[in-house]
Amino acid sequence: FSPDAPPRVRALERPILVRRGRVDAATRDPGRPPWAAPPEEGHLRHRLMAGAGFRRGGAFGEISWRAGLHAFSDRSRGYLPGNAIEGFTGRLRYDGPSRRPYVRELRVIDILSLTPFEDWTKKPSWALGTGLDTAFEIGAQPADALIYDGHLGTGLAAGNGSGTGIAAGLAAGEFAVGSILRGGGRLGGGLRLAAAQDIGNLRLTLEGGLSAFFLGDRRPNHRIKTVIDYSFRRDRSLRAEFALRGRHREGMLNAVLYH
Repeated sequence: FSPDAPPRVRALERPILVRRGRVDAATRDPGRPPWAAPPEEGHLRHRLMAGAGFRRGGAFGEISWRAGLHAFSDRSRGYLPGNAIEGFTGRLRYDGPSRRPYVRELRVIDILSLTPFEDWTKKPSWALGTGLDTAFEIGAQPADALIYDGHLGTGLAAGNGSGTGIAAGLAAGEFAVGSILRGGGRLGGGLRLAAAQDIGNLRLTLEGGLSAFFLGDRRPNHRIKTVIDYSFRRDRSLRAEFALRGRHREGMLNAVLYH
């Protein structure tokens, strides 16, 4: 039985397995799930991305690097569907309209664990993350809008049965501090959404959220991001993404190298 199953489930599974072991019948191989693949077929841990895009007002260029391990929008083969853990991700952007380079983000850690909620296991999904980010939603110049934020949330997920698609909704608590925010920070919570679908070498992801704050800067933060990732080799892909955050809109194309 599953080592992470709750005690109630283990108590039900054990007598079933004992009785099954006494039956003189050939064991039927259930076969490998459609999403399953050996870990060595997964992409390498480090990720380097370089690309360019457009926002309201003009173009920008960006380069980013991640120490490890796997993002929700990355090629999922060899990894658990719906799970992601990223550590020490940095993005440096050059903004054409203002002619200024700036740190787009510098994340310490981001974890997303989406597990389809079933009658048998009843396992919730959860997410946490913290680090530096650009608060596009406040309407200031992006180079002046760096904040430190964090979130922790839990909720429920549903899968399509084959393991190639998953969607989840999570309620989360959130905080942020930064000189660009009114009062120097904000505290509140909101709803986070995440969905993914694998179609051959394509991975389509959608992430979004709506946040409200009751302390500090009370301006709302609504956002949505969609990513289309095409993997033409295990450690090579092309990625297109579009993001909306408050009144900010941007689209970009990236070349992705895992190493």
